[in-house]
Amino acid sequence: MILTTERLRLVPLQKEHLYFVLEWVKKPRVFHQLMDKLPLSIPGLVTWYSKREKQEDYLLETFNGKSIGLVTLGNIRPDSFNADIDRLIIGDEEYLRDRYASETLKTIVRYAFREKKLKRLFCECYNDNAFFYGMALKVGFRTDRVGPAPDSDRGKIRMSLKNERAN
Repeated sequence: MILTTERLRLVPLQKEHLYFVLEWVKKPRVFHQLMDKLPLSIPGLVTWYSKREKQEDYLLETFNGKSIGLVTLGNIRPDSFNADIDRLIIGDEEYLRDRYASETLKTIVRYAFREKKLKRLFCECYNDNAFFYGMALKVGFRTDRVGPAPDSDRGKIRMSLKNERAN
């Protein structure tokens, strides 16, 4: 299923998109903020791609066909109607500061609640990622807890958003 925002298409991730993902995750500003580190090689990404379960990855593409990022609805748990927003990457610097990330976050939240019929979404970020944290709060996420991040000297913020239309 292809999702759309005002200016983007969210296209299901395919193997041929992994070269874009590799290019983005190798950037220090992206790698530094990823809670779950993706492999830094094509063979590693191909292995990761083939083992993905309970998640939907979408390539962010402008209407003129330029690939600019990635978003993942992961750890989808149909039994509890919950999922995680595992990653949201704007890999192309040209698109960093023009609301593409918030457009994407709003779209994946709307999709999760309306189409997937989920009741609650979760996301995490490092406590120094003020951009993502502020954006998540604006979309409606609430802080659940703040604590240490495994394998890091940085703190981690866990947030959740409840589907107000769910019973």
